[in-house]
Amino acid sequence: MHAWNAQQSINAAGTTVTGVDGQISFSVGQVFVAYQQGADANIQEGVQQAYTIITNSTSNIPGKTDITLYPNPTAGVAYLAVNSTTEDLLKIEIFDMQGKMQFGGKIQNGINLLQLKDLPSGIYMVYINRNNYKIFTQKLIKI
Repeated sequence: MHAWNAQQSINAAGTTVTGVDGQISFSVGQVFVAYQQGADANIQEGVQQAYTIITNSTSNIPGKTDITLYPNPTAGVAYLAVNSTTEDLLKIEIFDMQGKMQFGGKIQNGINLLQLKDLPSGIYMVYINRNNYKIFTQKLIKI
C-alpha cells in the first residue's frame, strides 16, 4: 500500500496568511520530481507549471478594463477581447523570452485580431499598457 501526496514539493519559501474571511497558502520553489529506474528504462515523473501569474497594482488608475487573450496556446492567430470603461489609448507589446519586442501597436475596445503566424514557436510575454501603466500581463505560447 502506497500513500500519495497530492501536491508534494520542495520549497524555497512560502507561508500561510490568515484573515477574518479565511486563509491562503503559497509556496515558491521546485515541484517534487520522482525518479524511477528499471532494468530497461528510466522514468522521471513530475509536474510542469505552464502558467505564470503576475499581479500589478492598478488601484490608482481610473476606469476599468477587462482583457482576455485566447486561444492559448495558439498556432498563429489570437484574439484579444477588450472591455474598457474609458476612452484611454491602449497599447500592446509582445516580447520573446530574450526580452526583444516582437510585436507592438494600438488596440481597440472590442475584439482585436492578432496575426502571429510569422512568429517562431516559443513562449512570449504579452503586455497591455494604458496611460503608461501596465494593466495586463500574460504568457502566450505559440506552437
